[in-house]
Amino acid sequence: GEDVERLEGEKLAEFLGMTHLLTTARSETAAAIQRTTHAEQAGATSVAALEEALATAISQVEGAEARFVKVEAELGRSDAMRQRMSASSKDMIQTNTDMQRSIDALRAELEGQEEAVAALQEEAAAARNAHAQALSAA
Repeated sequence: GEDVERLEGEKLAEFLGMTHLLTTARSETAAAIQRTTHAEQAGATSVAALEEALATAISQVEGAEARFVKVEAELGRSDAMRQRMSASSKDMIQTNTDMQRSIDALRAELEGQEEAVAALQEEAAAARNAHAQALSAA
């Protein structure tokens, strides 16, 4: 009977040891599952944060691109305006030059007419003198 009791005691101890090992393994597995879940949640959170940061960066880049396009368009408009003003300025300079030529031509024509008038006045004076001399000779 002692052997049977001893054997039963050993078996019971072995069974209790196995139960303890299983319980420990079970709680370690539960802890590992919990850690894995936390890691997954943290990973999901950080992925969401990364996605949000990426979306923000993309919208900032798009905003910068839109501003660049707008500035480029404004530069194009101001360049076109500058070209129009330059062309207008050249036109005004040309008009001014043309008017100066016209004024010079008119001045030359006027001087020519003044000379012609002076010559006619001299001829008239000479004719009057000749007429007066002819009258006094008669």
